[in-house]
This record gives sequence, structure tokens and C-alpha cells, in this order.
Amino acid sequence: MAFGENPLRHLMSNEQGTQATQGTATQAETLAPTVFAKAERLLAEHETPLDSFTDLYGPESIARDQQYVASCETLFAKKEQEQRREGHVHTEAVNRASKVFEAMAFEGIRAHGWLGPDAVPFRTTRFDDYKNGIDLVTEIQRGEDPTEHLALAIDVTFGQKAQERKFERIREEILKEELGKIKYFRSERNGFRGELSMIPKVIVGIEPRNVIRMSRLWANDEKKLEILPAQMAMLEEVRDQLEAFSTFAKQNNKIPVIRAYAQAKRIVARIIGEKKKLMNYQTLDDDRVYRAILESARMFNS
Repeated sequence: MAFGENPLRHLMSNEQGTQATQGTATQAETLAPTVFAKAERLLAEHETPLDSFTDLYGPESIARDQQYVASCETLFAKKEQEQRREGHVHTEAVNRASKVFEAMAFEGIRAHGWLGPDAVPFRTTRFDDYKNGIDLVTEIQRGEDPTEHLALAIDVTFGQKAQERKFERIREEILKEELGKIKYFRSERNGFRGELSMIPKVIVGIEPRNVIRMSRLWANDEKKLEILPAQMAMLEEVRDQLEAFSTFAKQNNKIPVIRAYAQAKRIVARIIGEKKKLMNYQTLDDDRVYRAILESARMFNS
């Protein structure tokens, strides 16, 4: 199968894909308002305002980036209105489910060990989300050993077309030896503030129906995040992508990229090994988004 072919279409017929999309819309609309409000509060609490970096970049640069954010959000709102007029009523509901999953992933990493006990997530600014396609950056540092340090850029996705675009963007970044980059970063570990570059970047996601099911558990008991299968699904998505992107970098002799991915692969493999020993290993084999991400990783070098 060529890279441009959508893995979801490889996994199911067009008719089934249409039914799945319609089902996703219905399921996303059943998301509890209290859960969405909880997700919004959590993400707002950890949002970093651009003007907190004025001392680094100056007021003119900050103003330009704030205008960029405003322009993007105007465009997004216009596009959503057009989709509603065309009958795509599920768009807002799916976006809400996406935000809930981002919040669950952030909190799962921050307080419940989704990426191991040494992981600290940073929610990127809206500028870096829109400009650089990164929702979260997770720092993983075990002790003082520099070989045990990893910054991992995470992009949450649900949609089929969006997934294709994001994999293609990663392909282009590897060929340019750029990888992920964010302009506005603040490390909780060492206080560093500023631009972060050459970050291994991955895509994560699960179906809205599974987000809804797990969000109900999260709403009733915060500690349920420690046992949700989404964390193992996310780790497997990360593992398979790191392997695929590393192979692609080797095939194209991109030395700096090879080094970045080698360290990332080793650290993620260790985290998965430790989790298998500590918890009942569960994943989401019936989840279409999870399966499509694994399939995209598998076919990345085809």
C-alpha cells in the first residue's frame, strides 16, 4: 500500500468507514458536559500565556504571534460554520472529544504515570499548537544521567485526513533534519525558557467512543487514569512510530535525527517494559484510530 493511501481504508470498506464516521459523531455528542468542563478547566490551568515570554522575545514578536493565533482561530471558526451549514453537525462534538482526550493524556502523564514516573508534561501555547503542530511536550529524565533524558513532542489527532497530513509533515521534517520545534517552552525540571528544537515528534489518538467511555471513569474517580488502557495504546503508538521514523532516518542518512530517535526508542522501550511488570497489560485492539496509527507507522517506509 502506498503511503498516501489511508490505512483506515485499508482496514475497512468505504461503507464501513462512513458508518464509523457517523457513529463517531453520535458517540461524541454523548460526551457529558461536566467532563468537557473539567477538561477545559484542566487545560486552562496549564496554559502558558505568550506575554510571559516578553523578556525573551520582546513585545513586537509576542504581538505578531498573538495576531497569528487570532487569525488561525478566526479561520477555524469560519471553517466550522461552513461545515455546519453543509450538514457536518458532528464537527464540534468531535473537537470536544479531542480536547477531553488531550486533557486526560496531560493529566495521565502529569499525575498518573502514563509515560512513567519520571515524565513531566508541558502544554504548549496555542501559537506552537497551530504553527508547529504540537499539543504537548513531555520531558523524561531519570536521575542526572544525560543519556536518560528525553523531550517528546506529542500531537493528538482523531481525523483520517489530519492523520495523513501529520505523518507527511513528520516525513518532511526528517528529510530536512528539523524534527519538532516549539518557540515557547518552559522546563519544570531546570527552569529553561525559550525555543526547543530537534524534538522527536509522534502522533497519538483513540476513537471518540473510547474517549467517552474512559472519560466517564475519569469523571467519577481521578485515580482511574492509572489503569486506563489508553496509556498502553499511546505507548505502543509512540513505540511503533519511533521505530518507523528511525528506520526512515537511517535510510536517508540523517545522522542528527538517527541519534535523537535512538535515545527516544531506548527510553520508551524501558518504560513499556516496566509497565508490563507493574500492571495488567491492556490496550485497545478494536480501536480504529489506534489501529490506523500503527498501520501508518508500519507503512511509513513502504
